[in-house]
Amino acid sequence: MATSAAKKMTIDYLTQTKAGSWKYRRKVPAELRAQIGVREFVKVLGRSPAEARRNYDQYHDEVEMRLATARGATTTAKPTELHSAIDAQQEAMRRLAALGINLNKIRYTEAGEFTEGDALLETYQVKDAADTEVVRLLSGGGKIIKPAATFGDAVRRYVADKIEGTVNEGVKTQRIDRVTAYVLQAIGLDKRLEDFTREDARAVVAEMLATGNAAATVHRYLNDVKAIVAHGIRELTSGNVVNHFVKLPVKGYKPQGHADRDERHPFTDEQLKVATRRIEEHAGHDLRIIWTLLSGTGARLSEVCGLERGDVVLDGTDIPHLRIKFNGIRRLKNEASIRLLPLIGSTVEAARSALGTVDSTKKPLDAPLFPSYGRERGGDSASKILNKHIRKVVSDTKVTVHSLRHTMMDRLIAAGVSEHDRKLILGHAIGGEGNRYGSDAARLAAASKAIEAVLS
Repeated sequence: MATSAAKKMTIDYLTQTKAGSWKYRRKVPAELRAQIGVREFVKVLGRSPAEARRNYDQYHDEVEMRLATARGATTTAKPTELHSAIDAQQEAMRRLAALGINLNKIRYTEAGEFTEGDALLETYQVKDAADTEVVRLLSGGGKIIKPAATFGDAVRRYVADKIEGTVNEGVKTQRIDRVTAYVLQAIGLDKRLEDFTREDARAVVAEMLATGNAAATVHRYLNDVKAIVAHGIRELTSGNVVNHFVKLPVKGYKPQGHADRDERHPFTDEQLKVATRRIEEHAGHDLRIIWTLLSGTGARLSEVCGLERGDVVLDGTDIPHLRIKFNGIRRLKNEASIRLLPLIGSTVEAARSALGTVDSTKKPLDAPLFPSYGRERGGDSASKILNKHIRKVVSDTKVTVHSLRHTMMDRLIAAGVSEHDRKLILGHAIGGEGNRYGSDAARLAAASKAIEAVLS
């Protein structure tokens, strides 16, 4: 464990080398070394505490997964792929439909009646759980009783509703598999949500701690489990079920406020000036354009990196603008993020330059505006490169590319822009004032007026 009085950083398995960099170093338990193939996990995570903290979670999670797999905490099938009674019933109904059996038409109307379902039962061969459910449905005269939802059902519904189709879907799914593997090891995935107890929840926490996880890691994993159960209760039960993972204590965990990566300082005028000059002189063409668009609109980095050609509207409009919306490259943080962002001054020319790099005769409107970054985790790549440039000229580690949004917020406030219009530009939830402007055109005009006030 390493500590730094200046940064107040206390992170398990992180040590500072003689050269001043920060290294993740963790011994592999003796009984797992043959299976994993190494005696230690070692990786340099950064030259500063802030950089190491930003890179820590991803690598630490990778280590945890390898250890969990080696201990047998996972099964040959991923938790998100395991089948339940609900799955079996749904598959059974699909098979019956394929055979032309309508369950609503085979119910008994009188004693001793021989139905179409009875005829199928005489020859039906059972090969798996779904076939067993077919027999149960037919034997019951077509009566359908939906099985109670299990934790495994909640996992699959959570993945389908919250993760599939989102940015970094693969990484998020791996994390869900990781945390549910602990539930599998502690109490199993086939326990009904309505049968969970507080002791079951404590058993899951104990399993997470027993495998060597730091208390902060267990707290983070516990939040995932809590969210899965809450979503399952809401979507798969009558709603009168207690989520026993709520307010569950984790021994040794002490909240430390916001992590370093969540705290950002806005640019000072001088910092922004030197950072912009550095990027204009040393960054690639696409990154220079991305920087200009971020500086002039206050958009999120992922929103700009994920733009498609059709999201840039320069001609045939009174106000050139960007369409920030869900598209085939990336999703958005929330529905409030869907908006039109005006392009004024340098941002117009930057957007036009970006369009000029794409062959309009060969690329469709849904082609990435920035091919190198319009992909899964492309925003992460752009962030790393831009932040390296910033670090060359700005020493404050809490000034990053994301600080451009904070800078825009400060400038909007200084220009006297209302809270409603600030939220409109930055893509924050507006709440009760959401209908102040009744159309996209009115909202775009208001946003344009606000940014013009900042530029003036």
